[in-house]
Amino acid sequence: MKTKISLIVFAVVSFLLGMFLPPYDCLQCYVDNIGGLNSASYYEKKAIEEKGDVNAYIHVRDSIIKTPNIVHCNYFYYALLMATEYNYKPANYDVYSSLKLAQSMLKKSSERTNAIALYYLKRGAGYGDKKCIVGLAKLSARK
Repeated sequence: MKTKISLIVFAVVSFLLGMFLPPYDCLQCYVDNIGGLNSASYYEKKAIEEKGDVNAYIHVRDSIIKTPNIVHCNYFYYALLMATEYNYKPANYDVYSSLKLAQSMLKKSSERTNAIALYYLKRGAGYGDKKCIVGLAKLSARK
């Protein structure tokens, strides 16, 4: 009995909300929130995963960073993939920066995460990446 009443109330509320919220507005809100990441990014993400496409990686990373509604450290997966699987040197710094950003957002730091971030910073510096070398120098100057 209670289930029938709940279903009827749910149906009535859904109907009334549907009357006052046009679907276009909801769709537009969704489109506005995803900003720079559109359906084309699906193909770029696939190109990163399957071929290690550097241009696709740069576009996806920059789109995530430039879109205010997306957490900026969300490019970690692609950075890690490009750094380890495809040896794209600048991605080492991206792994480092995304981990540090995630830690600052959580407002807590773990030794393990710091060690992983430092590993990728040193790895990139070993490959000669300028951002990693500068980042490592800044860390050394702090100590």
